[in-house]
Amino acid sequence: MSSSLSTAAAISDVKFRPDIEQLRTVRMEERSRESLTIHYLLEARLAKKLAGSSRAERFSLYSEVYRELFAGVPDHPQHRAHRASRVGEIERQAGALCAQLGASDVYVEIGCGDAALTKAVASRVAAAIGVDVTAELVASGGPAAFRFLLSDGITLELPDCSADLVFSHQLMEHLHVDDAQDQLREIYRVLKPGGRYICCTPNRLSGPHDISVYFSHVPTGFHLREYDHRSLGALFRASGFRRVQAMVSAKGRRFTVPLAVAGAAETLLEIVPARVRNQGASGRITSALLGMTLVGWK
Repeated sequence: MSSSLSTAAAISDVKFRPDIEQLRTVRMEERSRESLTIHYLLEARLAKKLAGSSRAERFSLYSEVYRELFAGVPDHPQHRAHRASRVGEIERQAGALCAQLGASDVYVEIGCGDAALTKAVASRVAAAIGVDVTAELVASGGPAAFRFLLSDGITLELPDCSADLVFSHQLMEHLHVDDAQDQLREIYRVLKPGGRYICCTPNRLSGPHDISVYFSHVPTGFHLREYDHRSLGALFRASGFRRVQAMVSAKGRRFTVPLAVAGAAETLLEIVPARVRNQGASGRITSALLGMTLVGWK
């Protein structure tokens, strides 16, 4: 009974942002306020534990905190991979990636989650390898070319110069700030000469983008750091990538531009007050401007 009372007290102490309902609408959030609060309290506690951990502790901690989160939040969005919108998203992503891959290529996805995207790509390449810190969401089976690797959050148990394309979506922001460059160096190591790393991550200027968005204007959940083009581009270059560009979309087409162009747009947007900017980021135009995909070439 005391545990239930303390949980109820903790929930009642949490305050939502004034624009909570607008955020829920934009993000198509179907869960109740109570469910969001339970999710937030657990994730914020685990994130604090992860942020304060040592490198040695994190070799097992990445897996532990995500297992605990998914077990403790049964209505977590990642449990709802069967939704039609998710299927459509996977098809679009797989199509865009396969347009850049050949039948003899090796594809690696870091932070693959349920590995649905990795499996979709696997039917069109020689090998598709999904990597994550937990296998909690990965269903058994898949194309013969699919393989799953468990990671400590940094190390990739793959040979040097073995991958043609490495991809991650919503991963970099989850890494401890002391681990981000080490993982980038690992990605650089496994890429073949001329290979590419495509990294999609939310922009800090329109954040936060984790569960804390409903409660705060700074990330306090599993997004341990949200980046902008300049800060993440600097990490890419420091990790060995010879060329780094931003990928943007316009009228259904994707193309790369110099990081300086994306950085200039961010400089202009940063002049706008955070409250106004974040409201605008909920709209399609500002959201597109702040969408962030970096491509690094070995």
